[in-house]
Amino acid sequence: MPDISDIWIAIALTVFAGLATGLGGLVTMCVRRPSTRLLAFAMGLSAGVMTYISFMELLPEAYAAFEPLYGDRGASMRMLLAFFGGIGVIALIDWAVPEDENPHEAHTLDELSHPDSHHHLRRTGIMLALAIGIHNFPEGMATFVAALDGLDVALPIVLAIAIHNIPEGIAVYVPIYHSTGSRRKALRYTIISGLAEPVGALAGMLFLLPFWSPTVNAVSLAAVAGILLCPVYSVNPWMGATVQTKGLVVCILGGLGSIEGAITAGILMGIVESATVSAVGSEWRDAVAYVFLLAILYIRPSGLFGKKKGV
Repeated sequence: MPDISDIWIAIALTVFAGLATGLGGLVTMCVRRPSTRLLAFAMGLSAGVMTYISFMELLPEAYAAFEPLYGDRGASMRMLLAFFGGIGVIALIDWAVPEDENPHEAHTLDELSHPDSHHHLRRTGIMLALAIGIHNFPEGMATFVAALDGLDVALPIVLAIAIHNIPEGIAVYVPIYHSTGSRRKALRYTIISGLAEPVGALAGMLFLLPFWSPTVNAVSLAAVAGILLCPVYSVNPWMGATVQTKGLVVCILGGLGSIEGAITAGILMGIVESATVSAVGSEWRDAVAYVFLLAILYIRPSGLFGKKKGV
Protein backbone atom coordinates (compact mmCIF):
# COMPACT_ATOMS: atom_id res chain seq x y z
CA MET A 1 0.00 0.00 0.00
CA PRO A 2 1.54 3.37 -1.02
CA ASP A 3 2.24 6.03 1.61
CA ILE A 4 -0.38 8.74 2.13
CA SER A 5 2.17 11.39 1.09
CA ASP A 6 2.69 9.60 -2.25
CA ILE A 7 -1.09 9.51 -2.76
CA TRP A 8 -1.45 13.26 -2.19
CA ILE A 9 1.46 13.99 -4.53
CA ALA A 10 -0.15 11.80 -7.20
CA ILE A 11 -3.47 13.65 -6.88
CA ALA A 12 -1.70 17.04 -6.99
CA LEU A 13 0.09 16.06 -10.20
CA THR A 14 -3.16 15.01 -11.87
CA VAL A 15 -4.75 18.35 -10.86
CA PHE A 16 -1.81 20.15 -12.50
CA ALA A 17 -2.11 18.10 -15.70
CA GLY A 18 -5.88 18.61 -15.82
CA LEU A 19 -5.65 22.38 -15.31
CA ALA A 20 -3.42 22.57 -18.40
CA THR A 21 -6.67 22.20 -20.38
CA GLY A 22 -7.81 25.47 -18.80
CA LEU A 23 -4.41 26.95 -19.67
CA GLY A 24 -5.22 26.28 -23.34
CA GLY A 25 -8.38 28.35 -22.98
CA LEU A 26 -6.46 31.08 -21.15
CA VAL A 27 -3.85 31.22 -23.93
CA THR A 28 -6.60 31.61 -26.53
CA MET A 29 -8.25 34.34 -24.47
CA CYS A 30 -5.00 36.33 -24.31
CA VAL A 31 -3.71 35.51 -27.82
CA ARG A 32 -6.54 35.67 -30.32
CA ARG A 33 -5.03 33.11 -32.70
CA PRO A 34 -2.31 30.84 -31.25
CA SER A 35 0.56 29.85 -33.52
CA THR A 36 -0.26 26.57 -35.25
CA ARG A 37 3.47 25.84 -35.58
CA LEU A 38 3.92 26.19 -31.82
CA LEU A 39 0.91 23.93 -31.20
CA ALA A 40 2.28 21.35 -33.65
CA PHE A 41 5.68 21.44 -31.94
CA ALA A 42 4.04 21.02 -28.53
CA MET A 43 1.98 18.05 -29.71
CA GLY A 44 5.04 16.44 -31.31
CA LEU A 45 7.05 16.93 -28.11
CA SER A 46 4.22 15.44 -26.06
CA ALA A 47 3.97 12.43 -28.40
CA GLY A 48 7.71 11.82 -28.20
CA VAL A 49 7.77 11.96 -24.40
CA MET A 50 4.74 9.65 -24.06
CA THR A 51 6.21 7.16 -26.55
CA TYR A 52 9.59 7.10 -24.77
CA ILE A 53 8.09 6.77 -21.29
CA SER A 54 5.74 3.98 -22.41
CA PHE A 55 8.39 1.81 -24.07
CA MET A 56 11.46 2.64 -21.99
CA GLU A 57 9.98 3.06 -18.50
CA LEU A 58 6.46 1.71 -17.95
CA LEU A 59 6.58 -1.55 -19.92
CA PRO A 60 10.02 -2.62 -18.58
CA GLU A 61 8.86 -1.86 -15.01
CA ALA A 62 5.64 -3.82 -15.56
CA TYR A 63 7.67 -6.79 -16.85
CA ALA A 64 10.08 -6.54 -13.91
CA ALA A 65 7.13 -6.65 -11.48
CA PHE A 66 5.52 -9.63 -13.26
CA GLU A 67 8.68 -11.70 -13.82
CA PRO A 68 9.33 -12.88 -10.22
CA LEU A 69 5.68 -14.00 -9.96
CA TYR A 70 5.06 -15.65 -13.34
CA GLY A 71 8.43 -16.24 -15.01
CA ASP A 72 9.68 -14.88 -18.31
CA ARG A 73 6.91 -16.11 -20.63
CA GLY A 74 4.07 -15.47 -18.16
CA ALA A 75 5.38 -11.96 -17.44
CA SER A 76 5.60 -11.12 -21.15
CA MET A 77 2.10 -12.46 -21.80
CA ARG A 78 0.50 -10.55 -18.91
CA MET A 79 2.38 -7.37 -19.74
CA LEU A 80 1.16 -7.43 -23.35
CA LEU A 81 -2.42 -8.25 -22.35
CA ALA A 82 -2.50 -5.32 -19.92
CA PHE A 83 -0.84 -3.05 -22.50
CA PHE A 84 -3.41 -3.82 -25.20
CA GLY A 85 -6.14 -3.64 -22.57
CA GLY A 86 -5.18 0.00 -21.96
CA ILE A 87 -5.25 0.65 -25.70
CA GLY A 88 -8.66 -1.03 -25.87
CA VAL A 89 -10.10 1.30 -23.23
CA ILE A 90 -9.17 4.44 -25.18
CA ALA A 91 -10.14 2.83 -28.51
CA LEU A 92 -13.59 2.05 -27.11
CA ILE A 93 -13.99 5.67 -25.98
CA ASP A 94 -12.89 6.90 -29.42
CA TRP A 95 -15.41 4.59 -31.06
CA ALA A 96 -18.22 5.88 -28.85
CA VAL A 97 -17.48 9.60 -29.37
CA PRO A 98 -18.64 11.11 -32.73
CA GLU A 99 -15.77 12.05 -35.07
CA ASP A 100 -16.74 15.75 -35.20
CA GLU A 101 -16.43 16.06 -31.43
CA ASN A 102 -13.54 13.67 -30.92
CA PRO A 103 -10.43 15.46 -29.59
CA HIS A 104 -8.22 12.75 -31.13
CA GLU A 105 -9.44 13.68 -34.63
CA ALA A 106 -7.79 16.52 -36.51
CA HIS A 107 -9.59 19.90 -36.33
CA THR A 108 -8.33 23.27 -37.58
CA LEU A 109 -9.06 26.51 -35.75
CA ASP A 110 -11.18 27.63 -38.72
CA GLU A 111 -13.29 24.47 -38.48
CA LEU A 112 -13.86 25.09 -34.79
CA SER A 113 -14.74 28.78 -35.14
CA HIS A 114 -16.82 28.75 -38.36
CA PRO A 115 -19.35 25.88 -38.43
CA ASP A 116 -22.79 26.25 -40.07
CA SER A 117 -24.58 28.11 -37.25
CA HIS A 118 -24.15 29.46 -33.72
CA HIS A 119 -26.30 26.62 -32.41
CA HIS A 120 -24.08 24.02 -34.05
CA LEU A 121 -21.03 25.98 -32.90
CA ARG A 122 -22.13 25.86 -29.27
CA ARG A 123 -23.06 22.18 -29.56
CA THR A 124 -19.61 21.46 -30.98
CA GLY A 125 -17.93 23.21 -28.05
CA ILE A 126 -20.06 21.47 -25.43
CA MET A 127 -19.59 18.05 -27.05
CA LEU A 128 -15.85 18.64 -27.30
CA ALA A 129 -15.75 19.59 -23.61
CA LEU A 130 -17.67 16.40 -22.75
CA ALA A 131 -15.51 14.23 -25.02
CA ILE A 132 -12.29 15.67 -23.63
CA GLY A 133 -13.59 15.11 -20.11
CA ILE A 134 -14.25 11.46 -20.95
CA HIS A 135 -10.76 11.09 -22.44
CA ASN A 136 -9.15 12.86 -19.48
CA PHE A 137 -10.71 10.42 -17.00
CA PRO A 138 -8.45 7.43 -17.89
CA GLU A 139 -5.52 9.81 -18.37
CA GLY A 140 -6.06 10.94 -14.77
CA MET A 141 -5.95 7.34 -13.60
CA ALA A 142 -2.81 6.81 -15.68
CA THR A 143 -1.09 9.82 -14.12
CA PHE A 144 -2.14 8.71 -10.64
CA VAL A 145 -0.80 5.17 -11.09
CA ALA A 146 2.48 6.42 -12.59
CA ALA A 147 2.95 8.88 -9.71
CA LEU A 148 2.58 6.08 -7.18
CA ASP A 149 5.48 4.30 -8.87
CA GLY A 150 7.84 7.26 -8.41
CA LEU A 151 8.34 10.87 -9.46
CA ASP A 152 11.09 9.94 -11.93
CA VAL A 153 8.44 8.23 -14.07
CA ALA A 154 5.49 10.47 -13.18
CA LEU A 155 6.97 13.91 -13.89
CA PRO A 156 7.69 13.33 -17.62
CA ILE A 157 4.22 11.79 -18.02
CA VAL A 158 2.55 14.74 -16.27
CA LEU A 159 4.51 17.17 -18.44
CA ALA A 160 3.58 15.31 -21.64
CA ILE A 161 -0.11 15.08 -20.72
CA ALA A 162 -0.17 18.75 -19.70
CA ILE A 163 1.30 19.79 -23.06
CA HIS A 164 -1.14 17.42 -24.77
CA ASN A 165 -4.06 19.05 -22.90
CA ILE A 166 -3.31 22.65 -23.94
CA PRO A 167 -4.52 22.25 -27.57
CA GLU A 168 -7.57 20.38 -26.24
CA GLY A 169 -8.41 23.44 -24.14
CA ILE A 170 -8.15 25.60 -27.25
CA ALA A 171 -10.48 23.21 -29.09
CA VAL A 172 -13.13 23.72 -26.39
CA TYR A 173 -12.63 27.47 -25.90
CA VAL A 174 -12.87 28.57 -29.57
CA PRO A 175 -16.38 27.28 -30.46
CA ILE A 176 -17.88 28.19 -27.07
CA TYR A 177 -16.54 31.74 -27.26
CA HIS A 178 -17.65 32.31 -30.86
CA SER A 179 -21.14 31.00 -30.16
CA THR A 180 -21.78 32.84 -26.88
CA GLY A 181 -19.42 35.83 -27.03
CA SER A 182 -18.52 35.15 -23.38
CA ARG A 183 -14.87 34.58 -22.58
CA ARG A 184 -15.65 33.59 -19.00
CA LYS A 185 -18.13 30.93 -20.07
CA ALA A 186 -15.68 29.52 -22.64
CA LEU A 187 -12.88 29.43 -20.05
CA ARG A 188 -15.22 27.79 -17.52
CA TYR A 189 -16.03 24.97 -19.95
CA THR A 190 -12.33 24.32 -20.64
CA ILE A 191 -11.50 24.15 -16.91
CA ILE A 192 -14.45 21.83 -16.19
CA SER A 193 -13.39 19.43 -18.98
CA GLY A 194 -9.87 19.32 -17.53
CA LEU A 195 -11.10 18.56 -14.01
CA ALA A 196 -12.10 15.09 -15.21
CA GLU A 197 -8.40 14.22 -14.82
CA PRO A 198 -8.23 14.57 -11.01
CA VAL A 199 -11.64 12.86 -10.85
CA GLY A 200 -10.02 9.93 -12.66
CA ALA A 201 -7.23 9.99 -10.08
CA LEU A 202 -9.77 9.85 -7.24
CA ALA A 203 -11.50 6.92 -8.96
CA GLY A 204 -8.15 5.16 -9.18
CA MET A 205 -7.56 5.81 -5.50
CA LEU A 206 -10.96 4.42 -4.52
CA PHE A 207 -11.00 1.35 -6.76
CA LEU A 208 -7.33 0.38 -7.05
CA LEU A 209 -5.73 1.13 -3.69
CA PRO A 210 -7.88 -1.31 -1.66
CA PHE A 211 -6.58 -4.14 -3.89
CA TRP A 212 -3.05 -2.82 -4.38
CA SER A 213 -0.44 -5.54 -4.86
CA PRO A 214 2.60 -6.17 -7.09
CA THR A 215 0.30 -7.72 -9.70
CA VAL A 216 -2.13 -4.78 -9.67
CA ASN A 217 0.83 -2.40 -9.89
CA ALA A 218 2.28 -4.26 -12.89
CA VAL A 219 -1.07 -4.45 -14.70
CA SER A 220 -1.65 -0.75 -14.06
CA LEU A 221 1.77 0.27 -15.41
CA ALA A 222 1.34 -1.74 -18.63
CA ALA A 223 -2.22 -0.44 -19.11
CA VAL A 224 -0.98 3.14 -18.56
CA ALA A 225 1.56 2.60 -21.36
CA GLY A 226 -1.30 1.64 -23.69
CA ILE A 227 -3.42 4.60 -22.57
CA LEU A 228 -0.56 7.03 -23.25
CA LEU A 229 0.24 5.62 -26.67
CA CYS A 230 -3.32 5.45 -27.98
CA PRO A 231 -3.66 9.23 -28.64
CA VAL A 232 -0.27 9.15 -30.41
CA TYR A 233 -1.03 6.27 -32.80
CA SER A 234 -4.41 5.78 -34.46
CA VAL A 235 -5.89 2.46 -33.32
CA ASN A 236 -7.12 0.26 -36.18
CA PRO A 237 -6.30 -3.18 -37.64
CA TRP A 238 -3.61 -1.63 -39.88
CA MET A 239 -2.07 0.64 -37.24
CA GLY A 240 1.41 -0.88 -37.60
CA ALA A 241 1.59 -0.96 -41.39
CA THR A 242 3.07 2.53 -41.87
CA VAL A 243 5.69 2.12 -39.13
CA GLN A 244 6.60 -1.35 -40.44
CA THR A 245 7.01 -0.05 -43.98
CA LYS A 246 9.12 2.88 -42.84
CA GLY A 247 11.28 0.53 -40.79
CA LEU A 248 11.87 -1.66 -43.87
CA VAL A 249 12.73 1.43 -45.93
CA VAL A 250 15.24 2.58 -43.31
CA CYS A 251 16.89 -0.86 -43.19
CA ILE A 252 17.22 -0.98 -46.98
CA LEU A 253 18.46 2.60 -47.17
CA GLY A 254 21.09 2.06 -44.49
CA GLY A 255 22.20 -1.29 -45.87
CA LEU A 256 20.88 -4.67 -44.80
CA GLY A 257 22.70 -6.00 -41.74
CA SER A 258 24.22 -2.64 -40.76
CA ILE A 259 23.13 -1.18 -37.41
CA GLU A 260 25.06 2.05 -38.07
CA GLY A 261 23.38 2.30 -41.45
CA ALA A 262 19.91 1.86 -39.97
CA ILE A 263 20.52 4.59 -37.37
CA THR A 264 21.96 7.00 -39.96
CA ALA A 265 19.21 6.25 -42.47
CA GLY A 266 16.53 6.76 -39.82
CA ILE A 267 17.94 10.20 -38.95
CA LEU A 268 18.23 11.16 -42.64
CA MET A 269 14.69 9.97 -43.35
CA GLY A 270 13.38 12.02 -40.43
CA ILE A 271 15.21 15.13 -41.68
CA VAL A 272 13.89 14.64 -45.22
CA GLU A 273 10.30 14.15 -44.01
CA SER A 274 10.44 17.16 -41.66
CA ALA A 275 11.90 19.37 -44.40
CA THR A 276 9.20 18.19 -46.81
CA VAL A 277 6.41 19.01 -44.36
CA SER A 278 7.85 22.49 -43.76
CA ALA A 279 8.41 23.20 -47.47
CA VAL A 280 5.44 21.72 -49.36
CA GLY A 281 3.06 20.16 -46.81
CA SER A 282 2.48 16.86 -45.03
CA GLU A 283 0.65 15.24 -47.96
CA TRP A 284 3.98 14.99 -49.86
CA ARG A 285 5.97 13.59 -46.94
CA ASP A 286 5.84 9.90 -47.84
CA ALA A 287 6.23 10.49 -51.57
CA VAL A 288 9.41 12.55 -51.16
CA ALA A 289 10.80 10.04 -48.65
CA TYR A 290 10.39 7.16 -51.12
CA VAL A 291 11.88 9.23 -53.96
CA PHE A 292 14.84 9.89 -51.67
CA LEU A 293 15.15 6.12 -51.11
CA LEU A 294 15.10 5.40 -54.86
CA ALA A 295 17.69 8.10 -55.53
CA ILE A 296 20.10 6.69 -52.94
CA LEU A 297 19.63 3.12 -54.18
CA TYR A 298 20.22 4.26 -57.78
CA ILE A 299 23.56 5.75 -56.73
CA ARG A 300 24.43 3.00 -54.22
CA PRO A 301 22.33 -0.15 -54.66
CA SER A 302 23.74 -1.80 -51.53
CA GLY A 303 22.58 1.08 -49.29
CA LEU A 304 24.60 3.69 -47.46
CA PHE A 305 26.62 1.25 -45.34
CA GLY A 306 25.93 -1.98 -47.18
CA LYS A 307 28.80 -4.01 -48.60
CA LYS A 308 28.84 -5.24 -52.15
CA LYS A 309 29.00 -9.00 -52.44
CA GLY A 310 30.22 -10.88 -55.46
CA VAL A 311 28.01 -13.47 -57.13
